[in-house]
Amino acid sequence: MDRRCFFIKGAKELVTSLNKSSKELKSISDDLIETINESFEDNFDFFENYENSYSLTLAYPREFFEQIAKKEGIDFQDRDTLDIAKELHNKGFI
Repeated sequence: MDRRCFFIKGAKELVTSLNKSSKELKSISDDLIETINESFEDNFDFFENYENSYSLTLAYPREFFEQIAKKEGIDFQDRDTLDIAKELHNKGFI
């Protein structure tokens, strides 16, 4: 076998190995991301309290949520802002 064939064969094997490794790494990363997401969903409730949902419930005035709720026909009278935000989120409005 001459040198050129040796290097071409080696290059083809390298590309094949890299493709296989890439697919395996993607599979591992997808599994890892799924595991992290499941863990996050199981252990963290964004609307559990005001501290968890600060970026949404305390960063915006109550009127913001009331306007959306009124527009979407959701009762907001005598309800906690956190509860209104949770319902709006669950229904896909925010």
